[in-house]
Amino acid sequence: MPHLCVGRTAMKIGSTELTASGTDDLFVCKLSPDNEVRWAVSGGGKGADRGTSVATDETGNIYISGALTASTELGNKDIDTFGETDVLVAQLSAPGFTYWIRGYGGEGADWGSSISVRGRRLFVSGVFEAVASFAERFRASFGGQDAFVAALTTSGASLWVRTAGGPGEDLGQALTTDIATNVYVATSLSDQAVINGTHQLPGLGERDILVWSLGFND
Repeated sequence: MPHLCVGRTAMKIGSTELTASGTDDLFVCKLSPDNEVRWAVSGGGKGADRGTSVATDETGNIYISGALTASTELGNKDIDTFGETDVLVAQLSAPGFTYWIRGYGGEGADWGSSISVRGRRLFVSGVFEAVASFAERFRASFGGQDAFVAALTTSGASLWVRTAGGPGEDLGQALTTDIATNVYVATSLSDQAVINGTHQLPGLGERDILVWSLGFND
């Protein structure tokens, strides 16, 4: 089974030389089961862009999450940013061609940290601050940075977004799904928090761990 990797760099991967348009570009590479490089692609703008997580569907399509810091190009697709750093979500084909790219965020620092695909649903977790737009679904943080979970179709259409956070810095760290159509999210909390707009949790210490679950249609 081939391996995939994402990250941020300007370097040579196998025989492919990746050059950065700015400080750093995001990259995606595919390796054979013997760790031979099959292909590597990169994209970015004038800032420090990065890939943070990668997933594949049953047909071999590739999905990545990450962060954009300026107008970014990946393959033959480009996108503009809303502010300091934006959430990146993109789909590539098995040979590494970009199908679509999406950006979410506002004027602050926003990024995607983890991605998972199940059937024709795609789920992304990450961080946003102030007011962020998720395909015209606007969410405001309760304090500094809040965690989010966003659902999309594998065609890139936005379905819903849910948030968790309080007055401190709260980070959406990791996400996974199961065959029973549940989504599980690991979040770091720094104070009391409101989960999904309804559930309130007290802060237990300087830094807390939150694991919460949602249904595919929540």
